[in-house]
Amino acid sequence: MLYLILIPASGALLLFGNFFAGGDLTWAAFGWEFARVGAAMAGAFAIDGLLALLIRRLPARWFAPLAPLFSVGKRELKLYRFLRLPAWKNGVPEWGGFTSFRKNRLASPSDPVYLARFLLESNYGVAIHLAGALAGFALLAVPFVNARLSVALPVACLNALFSLMPMMILRFHTPTLRRLYRRAVRRSTVVEKLS
Repeated sequence: MLYLILIPASGALLLFGNFFAGGDLTWAAFGWEFARVGAAMAGAFAIDGLLALLIRRLPARWFAPLAPLFSVGKRELKLYRFLRLPAWKNGVPEWGGFTSFRKNRLASPSDPVYLARFLLESNYGVAIHLAGALAGFALLAVPFVNARLSVALPVACLNALFSLMPMMILRFHTPTLRRLYRRAVRRSTVVEKLS
């Protein structure tokens, strides 16, 4: 819900801010600003979508449940608590429907196969959101959008913010998921040995 408010509000603020700062208060100038802001926002969405498709094509072993690259330290967790992440995380949409695996609630906390998939999807998500946050600055190289740096730079920064928020949520939950996964694997190993 938070994104449904922030993204259009940010676009409207950019549109009207650039329009009134431009000095030419005609309908034609408004149309050009609307086109620039719309193109910048559409470009950011397109970059994010393209990166998501490309990263999902990478080998799953790179995103394994316990891959060291995706481990989260105590300082990072402390930062997320300082940013009050638990208070606002539910306002950030979860797009797991695109991969047929929802990550907004834990359905089987003792199933090692389910937890492995959860961590895999989470690791993919972290990579996708981080890449999107960085690649959004490519908008600065698009001539029509960059005709006004006051459009391209804010959209790139907002895209980075809106990409980093879900990434932080995924990273915040990683240590708990890893603990549950290790415990579930140990239990399944014990059950196999007892059988």
